[in-house]
Amino acid sequence: NTTITLIQIDTAGNEKSTVINKKEFLELSKPFFENNIADSSVKKYYRESVFLDETTGSYTFNYTSVNNSLPLRTMNVLLDTTTQQVKRIFITQTKTVADIFITEKIGWKTDQSFFINRMLQLPENKESIQQISVLWQHNN
Repeated sequence: NTTITLIQIDTAGNEKSTVINKKEFLELSKPFFENNIADSSVKKYYRESVFLDETTGSYTFNYTSVNNSLPLRTMNVLLDTTTQQVKRIFITQTKTVADIFITEKIGWKTDQSFFINRMLQLPENKESIQQISVLWQHNN
């Protein structure tokens, strides 16, 4: 059994925590699955670099778009050097929805949490920031 907690922080820095269900979790996690850079139609527009980070004990795979029209700008995947399992994923992506330019910086920590930091560029040069964290713990 797993308890999933949503933490939302508004632009004033106020924090609100709520327990959410699996359906809400899946809806909130959609930004991690919207763009498939392995798809043959876009794969050619991403450059890969790999390096060993001994301070974190990770191999870091970095993917950077060379095509500014693609929504997924960068992706970093950290693999544990011992287990070869994914430890973390960090993504920066952009999109425009109804005249609002959105930049999302999102991260996933395996078996623990994810976050979405969204900056919205509204008409008339106004900005809005949304911060969401989702944490889960396994209850024995």
